Order: sequence, then C-alpha cells, then structure tokens
Amino acid sequence: MFSTFVTVGQHSTVILWLLFLLNIFLLKQVRAFSSKMAAASPGQLAKYLQTTDAGFAEAAALIRSGKLVAFPTETVYGLGANAYDEDAVLSIFKAKGRPLTDPLIVHVSSYEESLEMVTLCPEGERVWAALGAAFWPGGLTLVGPARPALPPKVSAGTGWVGVRVPAHPVALRLLAACGRPVAAPSANRFGHVSPTRAAHVLQDLAGKELAVLDGDGEAPCEHGIESTVAKVDVAGGRRLVVYRQGAVPVAALRRALSAAGLGGYEIDVLQKYVPMPAGYHPPGGGGGGGDGEGEGGGVAVPGHS
Repeated sequence: MFSTFVTVGQHSTVILWLLFLLNIFLLKQVRAFSSKMAAASPGQLAKYLQTTDAGFAEAAALIRSGKLVAFPTETVYGLGANAYDEDAVLSIFKAKGRPLTDPLIVHVSSYEESLEMVTLCPEGERVWAALGAAFWPGGLTLVGPARPALPPKVSAGTGWVGVRVPAHPVALRLLAACGRPVAAPSANRFGHVSPTRAAHVLQDLAGKELAVLDGDGEAPCEHGIESTVAKVDVAGGRRLVVYRQGAVPVAALRRALSAAGLGGYEIDVLQKYVPMPAGYHPPGGGGGGGDGEGEGGGVAVPGHS
C-alpha cells in the first residue's frame, strides 16, 4: 500500500512539472505574439500572416495582385513584390524610401527559372551554371544581362539584373505558391539595419501597406547578413565582379569556378565586406547588416537580401 502511494505521488509530481513547463512555454509564445502585435501600432497598415496553408495562400495572392509581402530568407527578411508588375516594384521603392537608381534582386524558385530572367551567351551560362550548382539555393546573387520583359525599374535602367534562389523554406514555399519571380530588397527603410525577425519589419516599416509572413518559428534568418553579389561579365573578359561580399566568401567562388574547369577567371572585388552599422546584432537578437543597397562606393549594387 505504501509503495503504491509513493508511485502515485511520483506520477503526480511529474505531471505537475510537465504542466509547469507547458505553462512557461505557452507564456513565451503569448509574449512573442504580443510583441509582434505591439509593434504594429493602431495606425499601421501591415498585416501579420502565419506560415499556415492559409497564410501562404494569402501571401501568394497578395503578391499576384500587386501588393507587398515581407518574408524571411536565410540572410535577412525581404520586402517582396511581383517582379513583372512595374507598379508593384515601384511600391517597394516608395515603402523603403529607396533611390530609383538602386537595382533590386529577383528571387526565383529554381536554377531553371533564373535563366528566364537573364540573356546569357554560352560562356556566361557555363559560369552561371557552375556557381548556381555550387551555391543555390543559398546566399549568392548572380548578376546578368536582364531580359527585355523585366520592368526597367527592377534593374534601375542598367540592363543588368541580380537573381538568386533563396534557401529558406518559407521563401521557397512562397515562391512556389505565387508562381512569380519576386523582386525583394531587405524589408527595412533605406539606410536602416536589415531585419532578421518579423517584429523588426513591423517596427521599421510601420505605417506602410504590406503583409509580413512570419517565419521566425519555422527557421531563423541564419546568416543575418546579405547575399554576396557577383556579376558574370563575360563580354569584359573572363572575370567575375563581386559588388558585395556577404554570405558566400570570395574564396568559395574561386573554388567553385576551379572545380568546374573555369579556374582562369579573374575575380574583381569592388566591396570588401558588407558594412555593419552601429546597432548590428546577429539573428538571435537585433537586425542584420546595414542597408548597403548601392551605398558601397557609389557602385549600383542590387539590393539585399
């Protein structure tokens, strides 16, 4: 009888501890959700979307209808719009206060889709294929001659467009759902710290009409700095021009080219690093790298992420 009483007592203690831990977990979830909601002031036009089937469907529908949707990538949060909708693209510049002279990065769901954004000669396609195979999905943006169908505002009239396949599961699912290439710089006001959490987006873009697809619970923005941006410049000689160093090191680019039999390529590095402003914090804390969107030495660099 006594041993039975002890066993029951032990079970009761375990149950109480489990309930206690469950309460702590639920409290943290409520606080996290409340902080996101608090970031959206009553006058804010932002809409918060969860990564449910309904959330992805709504986010995709918004992009197809010309609206803005902020979403996570493995680098930072991006502010996305249908890359083929010129009015939607213009709304990105307006929401960020971004100069129209700064090109945007186009996010696509696959290597094959990336080829629909650019016009490459056979040699350029070899380089594109080698680097795409090595780093996509991932934090590398390749810049190539833009196809005429792409609105000039995406390339800022340069005739060149930056393209990448993100590695974040939320970004890839959104791209698949909307069935459109998505132009997306970092989801912050121009010159501000790049966001690595949904709450950062809501705070920095308060008062702007957009939706935020919250991927914080699904996967973090792993790098917290922007993608490396490299231009495939075959016409100017066998060279790769690195406008911005970020998630992919230059040494890794060299190795990938060498492995593909393209070791003779010269790599020109125009920006030594992604500038980190005061207030930078890694993904677990504050925002990511600074908004180096075209601010590096006057070079027109496609914007993050």
